[in-house]
Amino acid sequence: MIFLTVGIQFTFYRLYQAVDDAFDECSVGDEIIAQVGESSYIPCNFKSFVLLEKKVFD
Repeated sequence: MIFLTVGIQFTFYRLYQAVDDAFDECSVGDEIIAQVGESSYIPCNFKSFVLLEKKVFD
C-alpha cells in the first residue's frame, strides 16, 4: 500500500495529478490511499479522504 498524505492548508493539486498519471503509466500494483484535505481534485486511480484520524492510518 502507498499512503500519500499532505497538510490541509494547501491543495497540492499537481501532486495528486502526478500520482494519478504515474499510476496509469507504471501500472503500480499497490493500492494508493491519500489524505487530500479540501482539494478539488478527484483522483481516478486511488482512494482519497479529506482527513484521516491517526488511528485509521496506524
